[in-house]
Amino acid sequence: MKKLFTFLFALLMLSAYGQSTDVRAMLDREQTRNEIFSAIMSDHQLMMEFMKQAREHEHARLMMEGQHQQMEHGGKMGMQQDYYMSRMVDGDFDDVIDRVTAALRAEGMGVLCDIDVQQRINAATGGNLSRYRILGACHPHSAYNALMADDKVGTLLPCSVIIRELDDQQVEVAVVDPVESMGMVHNASVRKIAAEVKDKLSKVIQSL
Repeated sequence: MKKLFTFLFALLMLSAYGQSTDVRAMLDREQTRNEIFSAIMSDHQLMMEFMKQAREHEHARLMMEGQHQQMEHGGKMGMQQDYYMSRMVDGDFDDVIDRVTAALRAEGMGVLCDIDVQQRINAATGGNLSRYRILGACHPHSAYNALMADDKVGTLLPCSVIIRELDDQQVEVAVVDPVESMGMVHNASVRKIAAEVKDKLSKVIQSL
């Protein structure tokens, strides 16, 4: 999927700058194409510019929406979406919360807050939301280092972990992808820390 994005981006960028070069011929050459892919994927600013142009380009936007829908319907277990990682877990809801908490602890992460979304939302709206909890997970050293690198990064903390009960007696556990949530922070140190925390959260999901 990333190569699809970068391929579209190369076409958009070269067209936008009015290059007289035969763009299609350039991209037909595998070595040149791979060099373009590599240059774009390794540059955060270029990827951000790609996303902006892709949203404004009807064909590119429709292709990306189609890819996103395929990902959403491609399977449940251990699947990663655009901004979160999730897994379906068999078991009692409260037991799953204990398992998640233990898995976080095993990765050196604690829970800063525990929000009973079902209770609060249903009380405020008279609704019938099923059991739904949000745990605010935090790796203290990573949070400290991120705050030292950018003191406004606290607006994106802690890492949300949701546990929700499904109709089929299964429980879904989903965690935010910190690489995606921190993608708007233009700080290499913060992005490196986000990648390290993502690895820890991936292990949490895989261990359930």
